[in-house]
Amino acid sequence: MQKPERSSFTSLDFLDWQESGSLIITPKFQRRGIWQTPARSYLIDTILRGMPIPPIFLRVRQSDDKKKLIREVIDGQQRIAAVVDYVNGKYPLSSNLGVEHAGKYFEELPEDNQDRIRQYSFICEVFSALDDVEILQIFARLNTYSVPLNAYPNLVIAETAVLGSMPFRLWHNPSQIVTRSQGFIVSGLHETIISSNLTRLHQFAAIRHRIAHAQEHARAQFDTATMSLAARRYKGGRPGKFLRDWESPTRRWLNAISDELKSLSTQITP
Repeated sequence: MQKPERSSFTSLDFLDWQESGSLIITPKFQRRGIWQTPARSYLIDTILRGMPIPPIFLRVRQSDDKKKLIREVIDGQQRIAAVVDYVNGKYPLSSNLGVEHAGKYFEELPEDNQDRIRQYSFICEVFSALDDVEILQIFARLNTYSVPLNAYPNLVIAETAVLGSMPFRLWHNPSQIVTRSQGFIVSGLHETIISSNLTRLHQFAAIRHRIAHAQEHARAQFDTATMSLAARRYKGGRPGKFLRDWESPTRRWLNAISDELKSLSTQITP
């Protein structure tokens, strides 16, 4: 089997291909349901943050009339469809994102954010001269790797796998648990959601750590987190004062963090 050629294509490329009729996002071997708006929104937020996204796999072939090249998405249908549909104004971003672009359609974004999405570069693995049988084999193998490496029958066993024999880690250092959990997640929706929100999760963990501990390092981490989240420090490293402070004119930080974590949980375990 011929090895794929690695290339980079922007969102604009995919939009142009779709407009010209030379892009098939959902070929016959990839009939799947469409991500719901919250999952799509996290992907767009990932792009706006400039974070990496797993590679897209394409097959290039001639059209039936031999007049143009057709690009079929072997793997990455949900990602490409989410971007194309968002730019085409088919849905607004989820209001639960907790960021300034939450709830907005593409045309409502500032011009620089629109450009970030249009010009975002996708790493693509491009196959040529492969028949349907070979493509089906590739598709099957790619999706074998998008399930968890280890399946756990219940949450207690899964928690034991992450925490080991030291469950106190969950209370002593939540950031360590965020990092350890990544080792149990394979490329896919879960990884996209966690990776795109990793900085926020570490900031929330630092706030939780300061609530439980008064050591100097806990205060320092708390100060760093609140400076990033609220652009200010709280005298004496007081988490209660921060949580009661207003994240927006209508919502305190305690509610904002709670809403964001609940939204993440819903996306990871729909």
